[in-house]
Amino acid sequence: MKPSVSVLGALLDACHLHGWVELREAVGRQLVQLQPDHDGRYIGLSNIYAVARRWQEAKKSEKGDGGERREKVNGDSM
Repeated sequence: MKPSVSVLGALLDACHLHGWVELREAVGRQLVQLQPDHDGRYIGLSNIYAVARRWQEAKKSEKGDGGERREKVNGDSM
């Protein structure tokens, strides 16, 4: 059984709290795969890379697969 987006989101938060960058990156990638149209997932993955000072990957992940920079719309959590 695959974990739901909610479970992965909770795991992502736990990874952030405990400083588990590698696991956080893996979970962030899974969330992007599950919700490729959710701009917030790409921004979140970019933030993971930025915290780890992996600037090139942060910049690349903001763009996603479409090549355009993604921006999360304020107040849009879905």
